[in-house]
Amino acid sequence: MTVTSLFVKEAEIADLWRLDVLGIKDTMEKKSKQEIDLKTKEHFKETVKFHQDNRYEVCLSWADDSSPLPDNFDLAKKRLKVTTEKLLSRNLYDKYENVFQET
Repeated sequence: MTVTSLFVKEAEIADLWRLDVLGIKDTMEKKSKQEIDLKTKEHFKETVKFHQDNRYEVCLSWADDSSPLPDNFDLAKKRLKVTTEKLLSRNLYDKYENVFQET
C-alpha cells in the first residue's frame, strides 16, 4: 500500500529564507566565539609549514577532509581543440584571436 501526503503548511515570507525550515542547521551557531578561535589556532599550529623560499603554507580549515582534485588537462586540451575547430569552421577564429591580442 502506497500513501502519498501533500501536507502544505502556510509559511511566512521570512520562513522561506531560513535554512532551518529545511532541516539545515548552522554548525556555527552551536559554537562560541572562544571555541572557534581556539580551534582555529590549533588548526594553524598543526598545519603551518615554512618553505625554503620564505613562504608559509597553512591548510584551509574547511578543506581538511577533501581529496585532491583530479587532473583535467586532457579534457581541457580536448575542449580547446573542439572550440578552435568550431571557430575555424565558422570563420570566427581571427576575430577571437584579435580580441585576445588586444588585451
